[in-house]
Amino acid sequence: MKTSKVVASFFLGTLLAAAIPAHAKDPCGTVLCLGGSMMGGSGGSMCKSAIDDYFDIRKYKKGKFSPSRTARARASWLDGCDSPDNKVNKDRINAKYGTVYSNPGF
Repeated sequence: MKTSKVVASFFLGTLLAAAIPAHAKDPCGTVLCLGGSMMGGSGGSMCKSAIDDYFDIRKYKKGKFSPSRTARARASWLDGCDSPDNKVNKDRINAKYGTVYSNPGF
């Protein structure tokens, strides 16, 4: 009896976990989407969350927005994408948008 309850609970838990949508933040997606937008492309709605992940990173000093700290934190986020091919793109993205407070509208 206990075994069947454990199995049923495990099965139900697995179903519930599979039904809940997960959003894993991916710095490589951010690099692709922002890099593409800098070249005139648009990822459309598929890029919205990746771009929002980048612009949601904001750092403050004494309660005021700190562009330099924000740029460092965003650069660190982009460095989470280990692809060496993206080094130039990451630097260009952060040079253009690193100190911008919010998404300029993509």
